[in-house]
Amino acid sequence: MKKILKSHYQLPATSYQLGFTIVDLTVILACVFIAFAVVLSAFSAARASARDARRVADVKQVQEALKLYRNDCESYPNQTVVLRGQALSSGGMDCGEGGFTSIVGGGVLYMKNSPAAPTPSDGCADGASDYVYSGAGDSYSISFCLGTETKGFIPGPHKATENGIN
Repeated sequence: MKKILKSHYQLPATSYQLGFTIVDLTVILACVFIAFAVVLSAFSAARASARDARRVADVKQVQEALKLYRNDCESYPNQTVVLRGQALSSGGMDCGEGGFTSIVGGGVLYMKNSPAAPTPSDGCADGASDYVYSGAGDSYSISFCLGTETKGFIPGPHKATENGIN
Protein backbone atom coordinates (compact mmCIF):
# COMPACT_ATOMS: atom_id res chain seq x y z
CA MET A 1 0.00 0.00 0.00
CA LYS A 2 1.07 3.44 -0.77
CA LYS A 3 1.35 5.98 1.92
CA ILE A 4 -0.42 9.27 1.35
CA LEU A 5 1.74 12.18 2.32
CA LYS A 6 0.05 15.05 3.97
CA SER A 7 1.37 18.55 3.70
CA HIS A 8 1.78 20.64 6.80
CA TYR A 9 0.26 23.62 4.92
CA GLN A 10 -3.11 22.11 4.14
CA LEU A 11 -6.16 23.33 6.00
CA PRO A 12 -8.18 20.77 7.83
CA ALA A 13 -11.19 19.51 5.90
CA THR A 14 -13.65 21.09 8.34
CA SER A 15 -12.30 24.65 8.19
CA TYR A 16 -12.80 27.20 5.39
CA GLN A 17 -11.84 30.80 4.62
CA LEU A 18 -14.12 33.69 5.53
CA GLY A 19 -14.06 37.20 4.02
CA PHE A 20 -13.50 38.93 0.71
CA THR A 21 -10.38 39.62 -1.24
CA ILE A 22 -9.43 43.13 -2.31
CA VAL A 23 -10.47 42.22 -5.88
CA ASP A 24 -13.94 41.20 -4.68
CA LEU A 25 -14.37 44.48 -2.80
CA THR A 26 -13.17 46.53 -5.78
CA VAL A 27 -15.67 44.86 -8.12
CA ILE A 28 -18.54 45.41 -5.68
CA LEU A 29 -17.64 49.09 -5.22
CA ALA A 30 -17.41 49.61 -8.99
CA CYS A 31 -20.89 48.11 -9.46
CA VAL A 32 -22.34 50.33 -6.73
CA PHE A 33 -20.80 53.47 -8.25
CA ILE A 34 -22.07 52.61 -11.73
CA ALA A 35 -25.60 52.06 -10.40
CA PHE A 36 -25.42 55.35 -8.49
CA ALA A 37 -24.31 57.23 -11.64
CA VAL A 38 -27.21 55.79 -13.66
CA VAL A 39 -29.76 56.75 -11.00
CA LEU A 40 -28.27 60.23 -10.61
CA SER A 41 -28.37 60.95 -14.36
CA ALA A 42 -32.01 59.80 -14.58
CA PHE A 43 -32.91 62.02 -11.63
CA SER A 44 -31.17 65.01 -13.24
CA ALA A 45 -33.07 64.52 -16.51
CA ALA A 46 -36.36 64.30 -14.62
CA ARG A 47 -35.64 67.59 -12.82
CA ALA A 48 -34.83 69.35 -16.12
CA SER A 49 -38.06 68.05 -17.64
CA ALA A 50 -40.03 69.27 -14.60
CA ARG A 51 -38.52 72.77 -14.95
CA ASP A 52 -39.57 72.89 -18.60
CA ALA A 53 -43.10 71.74 -17.75
CA ARG A 54 -43.22 74.57 -15.21
CA ARG A 55 -42.07 77.05 -17.88
CA VAL A 56 -44.95 76.06 -20.17
CA ALA A 57 -47.45 76.24 -17.29
CA ASP A 58 -46.12 79.67 -16.22
CA VAL A 59 -46.51 81.11 -19.71
CA LYS A 60 -50.06 79.75 -20.00
CA GLN A 61 -50.89 81.37 -16.65
CA VAL A 62 -49.61 84.75 -17.87
CA GLN A 63 -51.62 84.32 -21.09
CA GLU A 64 -54.81 83.81 -19.08
CA ALA A 65 -54.15 86.95 -17.02
CA LEU A 66 -53.50 88.91 -20.22
CA LYS A 67 -56.83 87.74 -21.68
CA LEU A 68 -58.62 89.14 -18.62
CA TYR A 69 -56.64 92.38 -18.87
CA ARG A 70 -57.53 92.78 -22.56
CA ASN A 71 -61.18 92.05 -21.88
CA ASP A 72 -61.35 94.96 -19.40
CA CYS A 73 -58.88 97.41 -20.94
CA GLU A 74 -59.46 96.64 -24.66
CA SER A 75 -55.72 96.31 -25.35
CA TYR A 76 -52.65 94.57 -24.00
CA PRO A 77 -50.14 96.42 -21.79
CA ASN A 78 -47.87 98.62 -23.92
CA GLN A 79 -44.44 97.70 -22.56
CA THR A 80 -41.46 95.37 -22.77
CA VAL A 81 -40.42 93.78 -19.50
CA VAL A 82 -38.63 90.71 -18.12
CA LEU A 83 -41.17 88.99 -15.88
CA ARG A 84 -39.80 88.47 -12.36
CA GLY A 85 -42.59 88.75 -9.83
CA GLN A 86 -44.31 91.93 -11.03
CA ALA A 87 -48.05 92.34 -10.65
CA LEU A 88 -50.38 92.75 -13.63
CA SER A 89 -53.07 95.32 -12.91
CA SER A 90 -55.22 97.84 -14.72
CA GLY A 91 -53.54 100.62 -12.71
CA GLY A 92 -56.72 102.61 -12.26
CA MET A 93 -60.22 103.07 -13.54
CA ASP A 94 -59.22 103.94 -17.10
CA CYS A 95 -56.43 101.31 -17.57
CA GLY A 96 -54.03 104.11 -18.52
CA GLU A 97 -51.42 103.19 -15.92
CA GLY A 98 -51.90 99.44 -16.26
CA GLY A 99 -49.45 96.70 -17.05
CA PHE A 100 -46.73 94.75 -15.28
CA THR A 101 -45.44 96.78 -12.35
CA SER A 102 -43.77 96.17 -9.01
CA ILE A 103 -46.16 98.61 -7.28
CA VAL A 104 -49.90 98.13 -7.61
CA GLY A 105 -51.44 101.59 -7.74
CA GLY A 106 -55.07 100.57 -7.83
CA GLY A 107 -57.54 99.20 -10.30
CA VAL A 108 -58.13 95.54 -11.01
CA LEU A 109 -55.41 93.04 -10.07
CA TYR A 110 -55.12 90.28 -12.70
CA MET A 111 -51.97 88.61 -11.45
CA LYS A 112 -50.44 89.27 -8.05
CA ASN A 113 -46.96 88.00 -8.95
CA SER A 114 -45.84 87.16 -12.46
CA PRO A 115 -43.80 83.98 -12.51
CA ALA A 116 -40.02 84.06 -12.81
CA ALA A 117 -38.31 81.44 -14.97
CA PRO A 118 -36.90 78.49 -13.01
CA THR A 119 -33.15 78.08 -12.80
CA PRO A 120 -30.86 76.71 -14.14
CA SER A 121 -31.65 77.53 -17.74
CA ASP A 122 -31.26 73.92 -19.01
CA GLY A 123 -29.38 74.44 -22.24
CA CYS A 124 -30.66 77.90 -23.14
CA ALA A 125 -28.28 80.82 -23.55
CA ASP A 126 -27.94 83.23 -20.63
CA GLY A 127 -30.95 85.53 -20.58
CA ALA A 128 -32.85 83.39 -23.10
CA SER A 129 -34.47 81.42 -20.30
CA ASP A 130 -36.19 84.53 -18.86
CA TYR A 131 -39.83 85.27 -19.65
CA VAL A 132 -39.79 88.46 -21.70
CA TYR A 133 -43.15 90.17 -22.32
CA SER A 134 -43.48 92.63 -25.19
CA GLY A 135 -46.87 94.02 -26.12
CA ALA A 136 -48.81 96.88 -27.61
CA GLY A 137 -52.42 97.30 -28.60
CA ASP A 138 -53.89 94.14 -30.09
CA SER A 139 -50.87 91.86 -29.81
CA TYR A 140 -48.19 90.64 -27.44
CA SER A 141 -45.46 88.05 -27.25
CA ILE A 142 -43.80 86.26 -24.37
CA SER A 143 -40.37 84.85 -25.21
CA PHE A 144 -39.09 81.84 -23.29
CA CYS A 145 -36.80 78.85 -23.82
CA LEU A 146 -37.13 75.12 -23.20
CA GLY A 147 -34.17 72.83 -22.57
CA THR A 148 -35.91 69.53 -23.29
CA GLU A 149 -38.88 68.31 -25.30
CA THR A 150 -41.94 69.10 -23.19
CA LYS A 151 -45.65 68.68 -23.86
CA GLY A 152 -45.07 68.49 -27.61
CA PHE A 153 -42.72 71.49 -27.76
CA ILE A 154 -39.18 70.97 -29.06
CA PRO A 155 -36.17 72.29 -27.12
CA GLY A 156 -35.10 75.86 -27.87
CA PRO A 157 -36.61 79.35 -27.95
CA HIS A 158 -40.41 79.79 -28.15
CA LYS A 159 -42.91 82.64 -28.30
CA ALA A 160 -46.34 82.78 -26.78
CA THR A 161 -48.78 85.18 -28.43
CA GLU A 162 -52.47 85.94 -28.20
CA ASN A 163 -52.93 83.04 -30.68
CA GLY A 164 -51.11 80.42 -28.58
CA ILE A 165 -47.59 79.07 -28.10
CA ASN A 166 -45.30 78.29 -31.04
